[in-house]
Amino acid sequence: MTRLLLSLSVLALLAACGEEQKPYKAPLPQSGKSDLATPPLFQEQRDALDKAKEAGQVLEQAAKLREEAAEKATR
Repeated sequence: MTRLLLSLSVLALLAACGEEQKPYKAPLPQSGKSDLATPPLFQEQRDALDKAKEAGQVLEQAAKLREEAAEKATR
């Protein structure tokens, strides 16, 4: 009798510890107006990154012009 009560209590504890599965929820459909729906997160950082990219392009162009000028001067 004690084994039966012990086994039933162990089974009850194991059943209570089981993870409950949540029902599947389908994702919400996205509208075509994604630009208006999304807030401008990290806009300042994006602007700074764009400025840095532009500065890098200017520096590359200047280096290319210096190399071309040096080649013309040595000829």
